[in-house]
Amino acid sequence: MDKGFVLVSTPYVVGDIDFHRSVIILINNSDKNYMGFIINKKLDFSLREITKKIKKHIPLYYGGPVERDNLFYIYKSKIKVNGTEKLTNDISWGGDFDEILDLINKNIISKNDIKFFMGYSGWSDIQLNNEIEDKSWELFDNPSQLMIFSNKTDMIWKSFIMSFGNKYILWSNLPENPNHNWQIKLLHQ
Repeated sequence: MDKGFVLVSTPYVVGDIDFHRSVIILINNSDKNYMGFIINKKLDFSLREITKKIKKHIPLYYGGPVERDNLFYIYKSKIKVNGTEKLTNDISWGGDFDEILDLINKNIISKNDIKFFMGYSGWSDIQLNNEIEDKSWELFDNPSQLMIFSNKTDMIWKSFIMSFGNKYILWSNLPENPNHNWQIKLLHQ
């Protein structure tokens, strides 16, 4: 696996609130460790509530359980920022934070071009390989910007999981909480 790959949690991730129905973009794999951000778990507050330097409403996402008090970001590679690191041809991360905020305030970067994360997800090489062998994750390479920067967070996991074909078709159509199926059935009886 290389940076820019996406991990898609499978139905075998049971009882893990951090990774249930998560889609994670990997941003590096140095020193036999992996780091990534959950792209589909929007938080209930915005960047403007974290820093007074921003004038616009920009959503924040839960990047993962590690260093939840730190802010990280990915953005479309058409945006040029000092210190940028490319993940794919279309997606970059890092770079000068003040420069990013200035570009947002000048309307050069919109909320559709960037995602900010509180925290990140991390694994050792052995740990992640074991989780993949246990079928907790499916790998997806070369994700499109459309999928990564979608604001329809409730559809991101479903879109990725359906890309694996019929393998998870049943799971893709279940509500996030399967108990809701029983409640609906009882209402209609």
